Amino acid sequence: MGIALEYGLTLPVLQAANDIDNPQYLRVGQSLIIPTAQETPEAVFSGPLAGNLILPTPTPLPLGIEGVALYGTPLGGVWAMGSVVNTSEQPVSNLQLQVVLLDGQGNSLASSSVLAAADYLAPGARAPFAQLFPQAPSGFTDVRVFWIRAEPITAITLGFVPLTVQNMLWGVSGPQYRVSGELHNTSSYALARISVTATLYAADGQVMGYRKLVLSQQTLSAGSALSFELLLTPQGAAVPADVDIIAWGSRVE
Repeated sequence: MGIALEYGLTLPVLQAANDIDNPQYLRVGQSLIIPTAQETPEAVFSGPLAGNLILPTPTPLPLGIEGVALYGTPLGGVWAMGSVVNTSEQPVSNLQLQVVLLDGQGNSLASSSVLAAADYLAPGARAPFAQLFPQAPSGFTDVRVFWIRAEPITAITLGFVPLTVQNMLWGVSGPQYRVSGELHNTSSYALARISVTATLYAADGQVMGYRKLVLSQQTLSAGSALSFELLLTPQGAAVPADVDIIAWGSRVE
């Protein structure tokens, strides 16, 4: 199962490509055929839709994953949170991951795909992700996260433009944390569907919570600024040590 997850495939597709009836009989050192997404478009866990068609998933860019943490819920579920890091030298988009809960022997007990909370991620920037498992499987002890999709900016995503965050303030507001600041459009385009994501980090770098705000009714002209304010609820017992904010908008033609 781990091999299939690592390459963004389902286990049945990997078995079919290699004529394997029972994956438990794999031998150490055995060569495997890894189907490409173009050969097996149904093999991907999920992907962007074009009409009723699932677009083929290209090989994800080798970006970073960090700050992964697990938080139990009062109703017996578990949150898996973390952040992706754009370690490349170009902006990226379409960031999708597979989150897998494991037992002590490394066997998969539950898994789900999730999108990072960023349509546009600049080089060096971080974006959070979170996946809720409503009922934590019995015996799970760990979590692993695999890339499914991570692409350079294409013609479809070319309209996303990053915003500069200035005058940021954050602090305790009752049981929550209040984050505020200004979004500056330094581009030469008017921008619509303004999005801003704030992430809380513990001292050890683990993600403690995030919130994404989409200002779908706002338009930000070239050279102008817009104030924002968010309330975030941290997970766990630690005190948040840092906050990170990313923002972007869609170019108005």
